[in-house]
Amino acid sequence: MKLFSMLLAAMLALSLFGDAIDWSKADDVGNGMLFLRLALQKPCTQKVCILRIDVSNPKLRFTATRRDPLWGRPMPDRQGMTIRTKRVTTADFMMECRSRRLDLVAAFNAAPWVPWEKPFNHRYGDPSGVNITDGIVITDHRGKSPAFVVYKNRALDIVDEVPVSDYGKIKVAASGFSIVLRKDSVIAPDSDMTRHPRMGYGLSADKKYFYVITVDGREPGWSDGATLKELALLFVDAGAADAINMDGGGSTTLCLYDANKEIPVMMNHHKGNGRRNVASNIGVYVVK
Repeated sequence: MKLFSMLLAAMLALSLFGDAIDWSKADDVGNGMLFLRLALQKPCTQKVCILRIDVSNPKLRFTATRRDPLWGRPMPDRQGMTIRTKRVTTADFMMECRSRRLDLVAAFNAAPWVPWEKPFNHRYGDPSGVNITDGIVITDHRGKSPAFVVYKNRALDIVDEVPVSDYGKIKVAASGFSIVLRKDSVIAPDSDMTRHPRMGYGLSADKKYFYVITVDGREPGWSDGATLKELALLFVDAGAADAINMDGGGSTTLCLYDANKEIPVMMNHHKGNGRRNVASNIGVYVVK
């Protein structure tokens, strides 16, 4: 079945899912990836997208936002800051990778970044924490910053911090805000009662499955968003044992590639159909 028809079937079947995550009802979007779109009413109105990737597939690889050609130079539109990456939409990141003959099939935004201040239109960004792309260090902000890591031996992990001694072992790393699930235990604070659009990554206990979860938010009547605990519980229901909260809010974007139409298909909804230029993205591609 073609990707667009599968996604349409998923949207028409929203009422079937209830609060449970049933992978037998997921759409197989190829390359060991399953996709679900959920419409939940408890604990609030939430539109949720979940991508599960079988990373035991030997043909799958990860990449991320590269250094900008002006990396290391002063930002022209933010005094006192240094260029690390250029801000682009996740869809544009996907197409740029494909222009370099990487068969990118999925892409999603990753690390938070600075500057994030009015007028919010800075051309470049400096992603938080430690970020590594194809073995090249993009940012090296020392300190305890949790991260999603893909090692050169293809192993995946969610770590509390990335020690400098591990840099040479890593192909891709992207720092997030906080770990919300660790060894099946929800560690997101109960005190967090604020719902926002969310982006999170998760791993199954055996590290076979990688999960990306997005929750639309700040759109009354469509989707209220999720607290950190609610995000963690979604990962539990999906089958993850560990999960990390990445850059959410208006940055939250998940794309799949439709080879028939040769375009990225946006999985989550943005108010006014706006797409934010972000400073950090991760992509999954297929090798022959």
